Amino acid sequence: MQRKRDKRTEQNTETENESKLNNKKERQTDRDRDRDRDRETVRQRDRGRDRERKKTDNRLTKELSNLGDARRPIDSHLPLVVVVVVVVVVVVVVVVVVVVRLFVEILFHQLGCFTWRRQASNPKCNNSSPTPRFDRLNAEPIFFCVQITTILGCRCF
Repeated sequence: MQRKRDKRTEQNTETENESKLNNKKERQTDRDRDRDRDRETVRQRDRGRDRERKKTDNRLTKELSNLGDARRPIDSHLPLVVVVVVVVVVVVVVVVVVVVRLFVEILFHQLGCFTWRRQASNPKCNNSSPTPRFDRLNAEPIFFCVQITTILGCRCF
């Protein structure tokens, strides 16, 4: 009987050891399965992030290329813009010069002193104008006289 008990105890011990080992293996398998599941979850999350990042990158690249397309016509019109600006500046300068000259002539004409005179003699200047030039045909001296109003009155230069 003792022997039977020992055998049973031995069998029980073996059975207990086997069940412990099996439980240990199952737990290890469960841990491995959980770890694998966690890894797969992380992988899927990373793939999702990568997909979103690629979408964002593609969208930004497309937007930047659209901006580049919008910029090209401006670049292609740049020489035309420069030409137009130069022409406008030249026209404005010419108009200002003409208007100022007319204004000055009218102002001095009103005062009666601003005249270009081509004459043989100039009594107002008492023949003190610069050296006379001689007319080729008549051999007469020609005085070019500009009379300008000063504080002292009309002066001939």
